[in-house]
Amino acid sequence: MTEWRLNRLARIEMGIYAAGHLQFANLFADQDPNVRDLLIDNHILQAYSRQLKDLSLQETRLRRYFAKDEERYLALQKTRLEQAEEREANAPATSVHAAPLRTATADAKPIGFEFSSAPSSVALDKNLPLEASRQKQPDPKAA
Repeated sequence: MTEWRLNRLARIEMGIYAAGHLQFANLFADQDPNVRDLLIDNHILQAYSRQLKDLSLQETRLRRYFAKDEERYLALQKTRLEQAEEREANAPATSVHAAPLRTATADAKPIGFEFSSAPSSVALDKNLPLEASRQKQPDPKAA
């Protein structure tokens, strides 16, 4: 938004000078054309000094605002990038490796592998010793 306003101020200033050249075209008719343009510019500057001064002040303010906004934006961007890198560095290694394994098990059945969750549910019975949980395990070929 600030950049748009800065561009608009430049157009307004050019408009003032263009209108002044039309308004004061008949002044200094007896002068050399190169000198005449400079004299008309000077007359425009004197005639519209208040408006041109206000535009200059506004431009200075907007440039300062733009510089501060850009500085804040760059600092915020740097902070967010550092936070993302820190999160990535501190992420547990298992989560990075677990996703491909889950995908691999889902696609393994068409090529002859079958994974069952039944043995793990039996082994989770903490009251049974390991040998007893293996005996209690259902036979996958019978199913």
